[in-house]
This record gives sequence, structure tokens and C-alpha cells, in this order.
Amino acid sequence: MASTMPNQWKTSDASCWQPWAFLNSKPPTSKFKPPSKRKNASTMSLLVLRNSHKRVNSTMLSPAIGQLAREELMPMPAQLARANRRHDRHSKSRPIIELTPHVSINDLCRWKVFPENYYTDHLLEMPLRYPFLKNLVISRQNIEFNHRCKYTQTFALHWIRTGFGQPRPIFVCQCGYGVRRLFLRHGHLACKHCHKAVYASQVCDHNTRKRLAASKLRLQLGGLPDINEPIPSKPKWTRRRTYQRIRNEIQALEAKARTRRFRKPLSTQLFAYHVSRMIVL
Repeated sequence: MASTMPNQWKTSDASCWQPWAFLNSKPPTSKFKPPSKRKNASTMSLLVLRNSHKRVNSTMLSPAIGQLAREELMPMPAQLARANRRHDRHSKSRPIIELTPHVSINDLCRWKVFPENYYTDHLLEMPLRYPFLKNLVISRQNIEFNHRCKYTQTFALHWIRTGFGQPRPIFVCQCGYGVRRLFLRHGHLACKHCHKAVYASQVCDHNTRKRLAASKLRLQLGGLPDINEPIPSKPKWTRRRTYQRIRNEIQALEAKARTRRFRKPLSTQLFAYHVSRMIVL
């Protein structure tokens, strides 16, 4: 079938036609300009770095382009991406485990406060040991902590078979995990994970950790937690080989700690927690 299109509309390309040719006028000009084939230098450099498998030295590029290249080639590790490393200056610091009041299940087992059967309860009042608690109602299933602010918390007990004849109880925290110690913060008892508590060694620098470890070993030998004091003598009923090993560890830690001057000694409140664990009431 012959084409009915006027000859003025026909062009060299049969797939398109120009209706303005019939009006004997020029095609309209558009303000839109196609993107330039010449790309920006930074874009070209990033494309080269993405598509190339060879090792590229980012210092050869400009500082801004080199920073972009490093971010493209070396992404942030997953551990740093999940961590909240930038804290608000008004946010509260995380509590220290050694400085936080706590209730230990080991103390309750040593005092033999648990009843023999599942039908009786024991009432425990220790205002000197736990000044924040009025009393404890202890049974084989759970323990009720009656705070002095007229607030009651109940924690279930889980008994673990040890293979030595007697089972061992642990607290079941509100998060569902079994713990041996419950820490008090803002009038509420919970485990260290719920309170986001950390040890003192986690917030100290390298030299302070050395001093802290040496002070703990001094307490183990019955001395004072101060590196300026002489090393205590061998305690009674301690093997000489064990005493010499601990003494060598103290000397090695204190030699590393003395390489740098420290402004103030360690707080003695940090060692009250370790001393209480050594004393058998």
C-alpha cells in the first residue's frame, strides 16, 4: 500500500517524520541539554576504583577524592557500625560493678537460709549487709525483696544439679537469664546486663589496668592495694611455689605500670567488692 504521507514530511529515516517541514519552518529548540559525556573528575575516579581490581593508591588523588575512595574501598566493620561510640555529654555514665550494691546468691547459700521443703518460707533481715532492703522472704521457688521504699520485687529460683549431692540455686532475672548477683540501681534490682554495668577494668586505660591487676594480687596475699607499699610476706598455709608465682606477677605488672606517671592512686572503694568476696562470714 502506497504511503499517503506528503513528500515534504518524508525524511531519510523512514521510521520518523517531521511535521514542521510541511510548514517550511525550523524545528523548535528545547532548553533541555543532554548530559555531557565528560564526567566529573571525582566521579570518574570512583568509577575507576569500583571497576578496577588492582590496588590503587588513594594518596595520588586529591584529599577529598582520596577520602571518598577510602570509604568506598574500606567499609566500616560490623562491630563499629553496631556500637554507639558517640554518647551525648548529658547522658549518664554506665555503672561500675565494683561500686554498685548487689545481692549475691553465694552469700545466701553460705548462710544456709533456704528452707528444706517447698511448703515453708524463711524471713531474713540484714540491715547492715543490705541497707536498701527491709527484709527477704525466701522459699524454694522464689525470693521476695521488700525494699525500704515500700517496693517489692520477686525473682524466681532455678536449681542446678551439680553432681555433688546438693543442687545450687541461681536467680532468674527479668530478662530471662540465670545470674548469681542482682545489682541495685535507681531502687531496682536486676542483672548487670539489664543495668548495662561494666567492670572497672573496662573503663581504665592500659597502665591503670596493670595497677588494678597488681592491687588485686596484693589483696590475695593479704597486703594493701598500693604499689608503693612493699610486697606482703607469704601467708600461712600458702605454698612457696604459689607465693613466688604471684610475687613475680606483681613485680611484672608494677614494672609496666611505673613506666608512666599516674596522677592519683586508685580508689579504695573498688577493692571493697574483692575484699568482701575473700572474707567468709
